[in-house]
Amino acid sequence: MRTLLTSTLILLINHINAKTVEESSTGALLTFPAVLDGPLYGMEFDVAPAQFGYQKYGGTLEGLLILPANETYHKECPKCGGGVNSMCTDQGPEPLDTNPYIHWIRDWFISKDDMKDYILVIDRLDCYFVEKIEHAQEMGASGVIMCDWRPNGNLFTMWMPQDWNDDIDIPAVLLSNSDCQTLMEHIGVNNWDPNEHLEMEYPDPDVMNWTIATIEWGLPHPDDLVEYELWTSSNDYLGSKFKHNFNDTAIALDKAKDTRFTPHMYILNGSHWNCDEMFNGTHLLPCKQQCTNNGRYCAVDPEYDLSIGLDGMDVVQENLRSLCVWKYDETNFGFDDVMWWDYAVLWDENCGVYSNTSTNFNEACSYAQMDKLKTDGSLSTSVKQCIADSGGYGYEDGNNTILHAECKLKYTNSIYAVPLVRVNEFLIHGNIDCDPPVTTATCEVLAAICAGFINGTQPDVCKVTPAPTIVTCTDDQLDCNGTCYGPHHTDACGKCLTYSDPNWNECIGCNGQINETFDCEGTCGGHYGVNVCGYCLDKRSTVYDWQTYGVDCNDGCDINLKEDECGQCLYESDLGWNSCIDCEGVAGGGKQENECGFCKNPSDADFETYGKNCNGDCTAQSEEVYSLDRCGICKTSEDSTRDACVGCDNVADSNKILNPCGVCVNKDDENFADYGKDCRGECTTTIANTYYVDDCGNCLLPSSDEWNSCLPNVEPTNTETTTLKKKESELTTVIVIVCIVAFLIILAACIIIGALWKKQTQINERFDSLAATYVTMEDNPASGGFPQQMGNLQATTGTYGKKQKKGMTEIGDESGEDE
Repeated sequence: MRTLLTSTLILLINHINAKTVEESSTGALLTFPAVLDGPLYGMEFDVAPAQFGYQKYGGTLEGLLILPANETYHKECPKCGGGVNSMCTDQGPEPLDTNPYIHWIRDWFISKDDMKDYILVIDRLDCYFVEKIEHAQEMGASGVIMCDWRPNGNLFTMWMPQDWNDDIDIPAVLLSNSDCQTLMEHIGVNNWDPNEHLEMEYPDPDVMNWTIATIEWGLPHPDDLVEYELWTSSNDYLGSKFKHNFNDTAIALDKAKDTRFTPHMYILNGSHWNCDEMFNGTHLLPCKQQCTNNGRYCAVDPEYDLSIGLDGMDVVQENLRSLCVWKYDETNFGFDDVMWWDYAVLWDENCGVYSNTSTNFNEACSYAQMDKLKTDGSLSTSVKQCIADSGGYGYEDGNNTILHAECKLKYTNSIYAVPLVRVNEFLIHGNIDCDPPVTTATCEVLAAICAGFINGTQPDVCKVTPAPTIVTCTDDQLDCNGTCYGPHHTDACGKCLTYSDPNWNECIGCNGQINETFDCEGTCGGHYGVNVCGYCLDKRSTVYDWQTYGVDCNDGCDINLKEDECGQCLYESDLGWNSCIDCEGVAGGGKQENECGFCKNPSDADFETYGKNCNGDCTAQSEEVYSLDRCGICKTSEDSTRDACVGCDNVADSNKILNPCGVCVNKDDENFADYGKDCRGECTTTIANTYYVDDCGNCLLPSSDEWNSCLPNVEPTNTETTTLKKKESELTTVIVIVCIVAFLIILAACIIIGALWKKQTQINERFDSLAATYVTMEDNPASGGFPQQMGNLQATTGTYGKKQKKGMTEIGDESGEDE
């Protein structure tokens, strides 16, 4: 009696001193109220809920802590070899229905009051969070605790990768490394370390310290007025889906005057990415059309390609128009947000992501939707004025007060992706699709809003639980029980139950299997079988066809027989292996190597001669270089007789040679030897020393006193000599002038070339300076990779457009990738 009283008092004291979920920094707590001793006694851990799966706001989940089947499966990642995904392990996840801890619960926790729900504890590492949690759900877990492998890491929100088909309906939370050390020690795990699983030792089920854990969710500051806000963007597909599904509910909440709604737009701060960089007072605008207002406010290019489709500038401009619509709504109608919700739906359907075209994603379409809501044009006029008053949104406009405030608010509230919903300043985790019918059971946003009210003050919309019918649900939205978005699933026994139902898989026999036979791996009711070639393989594998594994190309079981690229079933050592592959590596190409090793079609006219020189030798193999000389004769470049037919006039076969006086003359000319001789029969040198025949028939120098001495009545003069000298002087003058002009031309050319070279050097230096500052977002070292980070952003945003190129990506401390 004394022991019972002591235990009761301890539990009461612990309860009084316990930390509440409202005091948690993450909005969720992991507690162990039933633990009376050991490392977990009195412990309360902050945990970070995932941004997918189910979150029970304002509620709790209890379950027995269990481990994977053994240390090998401590990460529960997909098996490598299943496709292009590199996030995997060699072991893969544990096979279903083989976990000894689950079997122990089913075998021993059989009393009506026994806890039968279990929470799987998995180590974070090597693959996506969502893959681990999906497998835990298939194992029948009611929840997952993810243990962080980083010794000093902070808690963060777990995300899923882009375009992941989320069908998870169990909660998952992240627990810090130090807290996991305490938890693992308490339940009996030795040497826990996710990075060194070979040193870890899991306890057997019969000696494990079975522990019940409780996950609690809550919302801070409950009162009779709940404030909630939506972070989205004009090309946010998932956000648009939420706006369409939640539209009627939001208007109902608004009209009940019980809530206050504020929309916010995801605007990237261009200054953070150096998009507003300046040089000598000029904006360089390195991010181009991804930003407005001289690079101040940016969005990722929807197609990740700046040369096509929409630009980030289009997204930013529509975001500002949407915010101005809300300001019009707030100014004219107080807290009545109907106008904004209606505009958001009209924009998406006629201009945005639901219009199936990007041609309407513009200002004109936006104003057309506003004029539908206010036919007098007052809404569009007010929005235009709002844009102008706030600073405009043009490519080269200045500061915009509204966009600047959104950038700052995004940073201070740690908003790293869209869509996101915050209720009473609390970030809502899990799915926010809110597929119809929208109730607190199907929409976590509504559940969070309703949980924010003090009990008894909830609006009527929180109490609506419409009965789903075939009208509101399609076949794929009905669970096996016919409930719209219901929690029922078909178990291994063919029964339609919830995962937490005590009768789930109740027909499973030995070791948790339906039948009592052992497969070839020695597992009772296992999924392994022996195929025609004698291999024991998993019959459910998606990596290979277990029945044909090991079957060769001749339908035998010779593992050495393979089909080559020619379609022949041969051994790789066979001489005929890939015999149809030509010298270019093309199957059936037909090309062959000729004598000189060149790959050509044998039907080509030059097949035999291609690669050979004029001497018939392969060029690459010949030691001497042969080629046809100008006489058409094949000779080496060193042959002294090369070009022997070329005459002194540098013309082949001209038959001209130099005569004794050095004159180039046809050697067959009858006057061959006379060319270049004066009247004396001697070779001439200069004009002054050349002898000519004067009018008297005498062979003299023109300067001779005897020149034309026989002419009558003429006093001996030197007129002729003077004339010749004058001509010689004129010729000399002309030659000197030509030389001077040529020299001046060459000098001027050098000066011009030098000036051009100097100018080109200056241009190159200027270009290098600009190039050093003109970088794309992805290469900017200050940003850590603009497009890579923000590509993950779009991973969660469902951005409009299908192309995936480099651009600005999601900014965040963590992504859905578990590394």
